[in-house]
Amino acid sequence: MSGQPPTGAVLVEVTLPEGRVIVDLEDLVLRVEFKAGVNAYLASTAPAQVKTRTLADLTAFNAAEPRETALFGQEAFLEAQASPGLDDPAYLKAKADAKRLAGPQGIDKLLSDARARCWWRKVADPPRWWTVLTGAGGWAHPPPCPP
Repeated sequence: MSGQPPTGAVLVEVTLPEGRVIVDLEDLVLRVEFKAGVNAYLASTAPAQVKTRTLADLTAFNAAEPRETALFGQEAFLEAQASPGLDDPAYLKAKADAKRLAGPQGIDKLLSDARARCWWRKVADPPRWWTVLTGAGGWAHPPPCPP
């Protein structure tokens, strides 16, 4: 392990079984829910104030206005736009599987087996937006560990 762990932490290196599978499942869930959330939000705004009414409208606007994508592109928007809806069987299965693998059969079990009270992980393959927000190689963590 490399990088700077939290002060006083005792690091135990573990490997999350099916970690890549969880990431892939959560990626689908994120894209589907992002699309639904953006569409719901834009539909709730006043048309006179917000002319884009859907994620598709937003990506079309961004394509017509290159300054809007100069720093971040819009790959995430396009991937979300191409995703299925909230009632899609593949999405529903991915959401249930991700919850199970990240919880009782994944992170929860890993913490229990390692007798750990909390977890920290070194960001090895961060999503594009995570790299921008924290810098590649930063420490990702949940809320502070309990005393």
